[in-house]
Amino acid sequence: MEFDRAADPYRRGMVADLVAEGRISSPEWESAFASVPRHVFVPYFFDLDSAGRWIPVTVETTDEASWLGQVYTDRTCVTQLDGGTTPLDVQGAVEGLATSSSTEPGLMADMLEALELDDGMAVVEIGTGTGYNAALLSERLGEANVTSIEVDPKVSAEASEQLRKAGLAPRLVVGDGAVLGGPRVDRLIATCSFPTIPDAWLSMVKPGGIIITTVFTKPFGMAIVKVSVGERRGEGEFIVPGASFMETRTPPSGPVRFPDLEQIEEATERATEWNPADLFRFPVGFLAGWVLGDASFYPEFEGGWPVIIDHASDSWAAFTDGEHGHRVREGGKRRIWQAVEQILTEWQRSSVDDLSGFRYEVVSGHDGYDALGSPAIGVKWQRFRNG
Repeated sequence: MEFDRAADPYRRGMVADLVAEGRISSPEWESAFASVPRHVFVPYFFDLDSAGRWIPVTVETTDEASWLGQVYTDRTCVTQLDGGTTPLDVQGAVEGLATSSSTEPGLMADMLEALELDDGMAVVEIGTGTGYNAALLSERLGEANVTSIEVDPKVSAEASEQLRKAGLAPRLVVGDGAVLGGPRVDRLIATCSFPTIPDAWLSMVKPGGIIITTVFTKPFGMAIVKVSVGERRGEGEFIVPGASFMETRTPPSGPVRFPDLEQIEEATERATEWNPADLFRFPVGFLAGWVLGDASFYPEFEGGWPVIIDHASDSWAAFTDGEHGHRVREGGKRRIWQAVEQILTEWQRSSVDDLSGFRYEVVSGHDGYDALGSPAIGVKWQRFRNG
């Protein structure tokens, strides 16, 4: 109880900042954020040191004021590495891939406000994580109207315990959020990223409902979309371009096949106005990934070539700098860099720096596709999918 009282001014300060910044705009969400104690859901986290290593932070390893100050800052708190390691499992700096976290509260507020909730609505959340977002939804709608799905049983169990401590008990499910089933709901929000909106979501959300999720394109970019749902389809806009969530966990796709370096040396070379380093800049990387599909990027491939490899078509593009600018060599069944150049050139015609004005469309079923388009310049890039 003493600890909870100590957290109150930190929580009030965080909420006041989010309101002042316009991230929280409704009294209902202001009340929810003011009521739900984030520190209960983030009893420990990892912090990055100057060398890019993860430092475990717990209330036992730092002073109370410092710990509460970090928890109630608008920042993401990483709580798991490599699918299982928590700050309680290590001592000192470690390396690893972040696999679970409590998202920065400002971004959570952006997405929750975009849901346009009314009292009594039913919501499904994909990606329980720490349980903090499920707690906010439960505070806003009542726990009986909230279902949260998590693929990791251990993460789900820990979230259940934290929710219990906060006096909340929404329905928690362990499973794959891409293939969920059950009664139809009014809203769906995903706090992990997907390459497309799964068919199951379009079936679960009622027509007229809303889906908020992050769409990612491999290997370069992510953007949060708000989709209005119809029968077997959805259409919407990008509301937080460039924001990122951890990718949904999928099984490994098998060994990577690299192109033969002799083929690279023998390929036809030409000039390109686009620098492959631009792929790490939003939205260039997102747009390139849209047409590249399940490609991989190797910035320092053997021999010094940056290389993009599309394993599905056994195609590749390799880059170097020539005397008069960037140059590319392409091989395989399709010219993948040519497709990238086309979408980037058309994006330049839209005269926007991000994805403002771009529309996202998704259709489910055996003939399903998703599409990215710009009405302003009259173009649409469509790709078929497996649902």
